[in-house]
Amino acid sequence: MQRVELFYDTSRRRFHGFETLLKNLHDRIDDFTGISPVFNSDFLKKINKFREQGNSSAHTLELNLDKEELKKDAKDLEYIIKVLVKVLNSI
Repeated sequence: MQRVELFYDTSRRRFHGFETLLKNLHDRIDDFTGISPVFNSDFLKKINKFREQGNSSAHTLELNLDKEELKKDAKDLEYIIKVLVKVLNSI
């Protein structure tokens, strides 16, 4: 809670949006290199891809699903979760 402003806007009493969270994480990426070497800017790009997909999906009525793309996304998401759990368990 020493750096609560990284994830929470105390003046507005709400959590930051995902884009701001990713920016703050990118700005402090060096804090995580000792925990996991794969926690780098390429890893954050993978996470950002899901943010972009989520935002675009939320604002359209049309849903274009590709089975192969879904499989790839599932693998990427599983990888992201595993890295984040490893980091969380190391804090």
